[in-house]
Amino acid sequence: MGEQAAKNEKAPPLQRLLAAADELFYNEGTHTVGIDRVIERAGVAKGSLYYNFSGGKDGLIKEYLLGRHAAWAARVDQEVAKHEEPRHKILSVFDALGTVFSEPDYRGGCAFMNALAGAPENGPEIQVAADFGTWLQAHFEGIVADLDVHTPTELTDQLIILYDGAVTAALVDHTR
Repeated sequence: MGEQAAKNEKAPPLQRLLAAADELFYNEGTHTVGIDRVIERAGVAKGSLYYNFSGGKDGLIKEYLLGRHAAWAARVDQEVAKHEEPRHKILSVFDALGTVFSEPDYRGGCAFMNALAGAPENGPEIQVAADFGTWLQAHFEGIVADLDVHTPTELTDQLIILYDGAVTAALVDHTR
């Protein structure tokens, strides 16, 4: 979404708040960005936040992360759908990561991992990140099920470790 969408005064307040949150939370972190900055960037009244998101900032954080999840899932699904062979489907997930790592606005890390850093025990980040992990697990399980391997659970776990490792390496080592 980004700054341009957040500044689009013709867009509904909900859309502007989500665009501002996406930009600010992703670039600076969910815990370091105050709600007043999001409201200012979105160019909406404070009441718009509470009207559109139950729980205020927590509701906005949850929707921001759900939006990130939906966008990433769609991107991965699109890449995987290009292939018939399960091995190529697996590689396409990592190719999608590589493409993201090369984008100029890639900040590093995963929106979910970044949001979890410093999240309170009962924060919205915990459940949304867990749901993302469940999706990722199921995604790899679905692909691995089409392979003739003796230990599909082990392979799925290894793929998730490689996935997390690639995201971490891109953040720490700035490798694309």
